[in-house]
Amino acid sequence: MSNVDQPPNSSAGSKIAAEASEIDTVVSGQKRLINSILGYLCSFIVMGISNVFLDLSSGEPVATSGFTVVMAIGLLMLFFSVVMASSGIFRMGRVLYPGLSRYLYAIGIWMPIPLVGLIVMLSANASATGFLRANGIKVGFLGAKR
Repeated sequence: MSNVDQPPNSSAGSKIAAEASEIDTVVSGQKRLINSILGYLCSFIVMGISNVFLDLSSGEPVATSGFTVVMAIGLLMLFFSVVMASSGIFRMGRVLYPGLSRYLYAIGIWMPIPLVGLIVMLSANASATGFLRANGIKVGFLGAKR
């Protein structure tokens, strides 16, 4: 016999599970984004340090092998940070920006531009923080505390 007050296939339980999975999606995307912001900033520091390895003895800067290696490391760090940031934004975008996928893909083009990429990442992080705080999740410097 089934209970008349509650049907056996109630959708109330699945609604709570969907919200929890959305929160988990935003939490994981934000953690990726925050790690990529830190890597992004570190990559520019590494590329700035590469100038130490320039040969200035002839009056003009000449790239040495040390400069090339350190600059390549900085560019690889930048590349991986942009890929991680795009991945985090796309992951969060399914929840935070439904229906705007074409704009999210356009964001990936702007990421390598130094100041623009940082602004894009920080605004996406602010959106995620607002969403998580609205759902009762504590958010710290390195992401959500769950």
